Amino acid sequence: MSSSTTDEMAAAVAQLCSVIADLERERERARRQLASSHGADAEALALALKQLEEKLVEARQKRDDLEKRAGRVERMVALTEELRSIRPELEAQRCGSDRPTPQSKSGPTCLRRG
Repeated sequence: MSSSTTDEMAAAVAQLCSVIADLERERERARRQLASSHGADAEALALALKQLEEKLVEARQKRDDLEKRAGRVERMVALTEELRSIRPELEAQRCGSDRPTPQSKSGPTCLRRG
């Protein structure tokens, strides 16, 4: 997980917020029209309003889920960075040295087999 992933998730949340704002404006417009409508027009507007409400609920749920996922990703990135920062110290402690050992793919220098 990288900062680009969190940036992408933040952009998706922002996009969902924009969709929600558009749906809320459309809902208010439909409510105003419904208040002054009669007969078949009122029925059609009531149905459209119900569909807008359903879309709003769905969009809000998606936004909330994405915000939760983004929060988890941010925490994972922070933990990964923290682990990277303390890894040299931990390797040094394992090796019985006060100074950090060079990091490598094969692990601490003192633990590698030659």
